[in-house]
Amino acid sequence: MRGANEAFAKLVQLLQYVDGDYQDLATFEQLHKALGGAAPPAHYLAIPPNLFGAVVEAPRQSECAQGARVILEKPFGRDLASAQKLNGILHSVFSEAAIFRIDHFGKEAVENRPCFRFTNTLFEPIWNRNYVHSAQITWRKTSESLDEGDFMIR
Repeated sequence: MRGANEAFAKLVQLLQYVDGDYQDLATFEQLHKALGGAAPPAHYLAIPPNLFGAVVEAPRQSECAQGARVILEKPFGRDLASAQKLNGILHSVFSEAAIFRIDHFGKEAVENRPCFRFTNTLFEPIWNRNYVHSAQITWRKTSESLDEGDFMIR
């Protein structure tokens, strides 16, 4: 247990909080300074689609996007045309390999994957970087009862 406590203490020392407005370039300049040489950073965007442009452009201008990954929660646009426009904005800053689109309704299943891996003795020895190149989880909705797009646009 002592090793775990030491590792946690080290982790806590590395945590920082950067406060600011994500439509203000100064916020991302602060973030770039706080990241120092950390690589590769991951930017998690759980924001309405109308803010993607400013929020994706600011990391590029502040150099926070160099070698970074970006994780986006759906909905991704209001329709096909707006999703394609957002995709163009993303690709102007990040490569496709650095873009991860997730559905927040399926996020819990992804978060539970490590528990499934490490508590299952059948999968634990082979579910690692030596045998698994990537994991893709597809979640098909069967009901459109939740209109998440309208919720996020407001």
